[in-house]
Amino acid sequence: MRLFGIDDGLGGKAKQKKQLLAAAAERRDDEFSILAIHVPNDVESYLPYGFDLMLSGHTHGGQIILPRVLNGLYAPGQGLLPKYGGGRYDFEGQTLIISRGLARKPIWLPRVFNPPELVLVDLKPAESLP
Repeated sequence: MRLFGIDDGLGGKAKQKKQLLAAAAERRDDEFSILAIHVPNDVESYLPYGFDLMLSGHTHGGQIILPRVLNGLYAPGQGLLPKYGGGRYDFEGQTLIISRGLARKPIWLPRVFNPPELVLVDLKPAESLP
């Protein structure tokens, strides 16, 4: 298994993108790769790297959850009706898991129908799955 991490996205960060590409190129085919990213907004830019699992947060779960609004009403950095609020997203063999987190910030925008969340991810070898 190999763990990678990056801060708030690759947009305009050519050096980080180059470093991530170089590190990803060192992976072996038999390694399970995990990318930890703070902000999920640019997840599509990470897909070409082929990480098996991406873990993220920052969204506060959409801050306010309304019935039938999967990703909440608002997420920091994504605005109203965010594309990625929390939960699991699958992209042709790659998975993104976003924790809704524990934070209660910003204070002026409370969490509504959106309790704090701590996500536990249980990794198992593929051959042990049903």
